[in-house]
Amino acid sequence: MNVPYKDRVVLSENLFIEMDIKKIGEDYKFSIVLIKDGKRVFGFDNHESKPAHKHVGNKVYDYKFEGIDKLVEDFYEGLENYM
Repeated sequence: MNVPYKDRVVLSENLFIEMDIKKIGEDYKFSIVLIKDGKRVFGFDNHESKPAHKHVGNKVYDYKFEGIDKLVEDFYEGLENYM
C-alpha cells in the first residue's frame, strides 16, 4: 500500500470504512475504522501519542503493530469476525 493513504468505503447509508495512514519520520500514524450510525464500532489506531490499539465496540485492546500490510490484513480479518 502506498502511504500516505486516505479513503472512505461506503457499505450502506449508515455504515462505512474510513482509512487514514501517514508516515511521519520513521513512524506511522494510522486510523482504520468501521463507522456505524456516526460512531466507531471497530478499528485500529494509534492517535494522540497512544500506542497502537484495537477498538471493538466500547472496549479497547492492545495491538502489536507489525507494518501497514499486516494492519490492513488484521483489520479485514477482524471485520469479518465482527460482522
